[in-house]
Amino acid sequence: MKKVFIAAAATLLTAAATFAQNAPAAAPATKPAATTAPAKVAPVKMAKAPTAAAPAAKPQAAAPQKMADAATRAQKMANQLTKSLSLDAATSQKVLAAATTRCQKVDEIYKTITDTKARDKAFKDNAEAYKTALKGILTPAQFTQFEQSKGKGKKGGKAESEDK
Repeated sequence: MKKVFIAAAATLLTAAATFAQNAPAAAPATKPAATTAPAKVAPVKMAKAPTAAAPAAKPQAAAPQKMADAATRAQKMANQLTKSLSLDAATSQKVLAAATTRCQKVDEIYKTITDTKARDKAFKDNAEAYKTALKGILTPAQFTQFEQSKGKGKKGGKAESEDK
């Protein structure tokens, strides 16, 4: 029941805010006294306050975020694989070494290759080298589980419906 009330309140607040901002501006009650030159005022852009129904949007024109260093990214990748594949300590260390190599190569590609097509090819080659390294480290069952988990959630099932 609380969810219904919260949803209704959020809808009403959103609707009220929308109509308030779309209402035409009221004409001034009296004309101001004539001046020699109208004052120039810069327009002010006001941002909408986020409501419970709509979370705050991310800035569109923000500067690109700097990537974490290669060691941090590799550690995160290794931790994720260790958790999802239930790896032992020795295998986890081997995965960390492979991930570190991959992340260092990614940084090198970003720094040295400016052509988009060449960069994409280098990224694909690097990903294949990482995949080959993992294939040598993981058991066949773990590697199959890794392959199956890689693509989950990326397309959201739209690939089948786009053919229509």
